Amino acid sequence: MQKDNVKGKRVDLAENVAENVDIAIEDIRYIREMMEGSKNFFISGWSGIAWGIATIVGVIFTNWAISNISQLGISKTLWVVWIIAFTFASGVETYYLYKGARDTGRAILSTVSAKIITAEVVMSVQGLALTLLLIHLGFPAYIPGAWLLALGGLMLVAGLFFPGGIWAFGALTFVAAIVAFIMPDMGLYCIGFSGAVSLFWGIAYLVVKRK
Repeated sequence: MQKDNVKGKRVDLAENVAENVDIAIEDIRYIREMMEGSKNFFISGWSGIAWGIATIVGVIFTNWAISNISQLGISKTLWVVWIIAFTFASGVETYYLYKGARDTGRAILSTVSAKIITAEVVMSVQGLALTLLLIHLGFPAYIPGAWLLALGGLMLVAGLFFPGGIWAFGALTFVAAIVAFIMPDMGLYCIGFSGAVSLFWGIAYLVVKRK
């Protein structure tokens, strides 16, 4: 009789363990689905298209300004041009971030979004600091390489955690940064190349993911 009770307790214990394992597996699956959804939620092909267009237009205007505007006013003109381009692309990205949050019922301000915003701020501060340093040292031709290096590094690392082929965009931009440092006269063309990569990535993502 005692053996039967012990056996029964073992069976009950095994059933409880199996039930708890099943619950844990379901919880892990749910968390994974939520994480994957959060990753996709932050990515939109329209953001890539906006950044690509803004970058290419900025490069074209910069190339024209260098040839047609006096050296006295070129610095201020280029600052204004790239601030406008950055504001436009950031505005489009912010809109689709808000739209994604609204469509999926997620909060815009979350742990993931805070990390993304922090990474972008760090990249921008890094690029700006290098820009001012290179201007101060008298090497403005290396400014495109500095920005491409910051952007390429960020996108390459982000691509390890987010789906959608961002790593490819980051890798190509990183290569463009190296070329821009080796051949600073090609810096503007390297930025234009990065913009074209962003544009084509955005179109491809939009076609595949429909967003």
